[in-house]
Amino acid sequence: MKHFIPLAALLLLCACLFIGCKKNGDPVVPVETSPYIGLWAGTTNAGDSLKFTVSDVQGKIMLTGYDVDVRMKYNGKDITIKQKETNSAGYAEVVDSKISYKLNGIEINFNFTSPTTLVGAYRGEVPMPSPTVIEGTFIAKKK
Repeated sequence: MKHFIPLAALLLLCACLFIGCKKNGDPVVPVETSPYIGLWAGTTNAGDSLKFTVSDVQGKIMLTGYDVDVRMKYNGKDITIKQKETNSAGYAEVVDSKISYKLNGIEINFNFTSPTTLVGAYRGEVPMPSPTVIEGTFIAKKK
């Protein structure tokens, strides 16, 4: 009986290896990765900087991070609103080479026009003491 447990473990290991091994001649199926995965950086039409991170989250291609500066006028002064967040679970999924995401009342939509370029637009209302509408376009390149 004292040899039964090690023998059973050895037989189980052999069975797992036998079942898991590919047979000679079986094709190797490559794992396809998305060309959109990575860091994207660019500017808005107003010259504001932005960065997006796109990642594979359990088989889904997701927006997982952003770093956006938005300059605007408020009470006659130039101010910059900085938004920087990451979420390993993802904010929005890439669907048909597009992402749509709402960030603090601002709708952000972009399209991957190639494996190295994305273009987009944003529009929404910033809740200052008096609501201010911001809108614009942007372009980013893969880093």
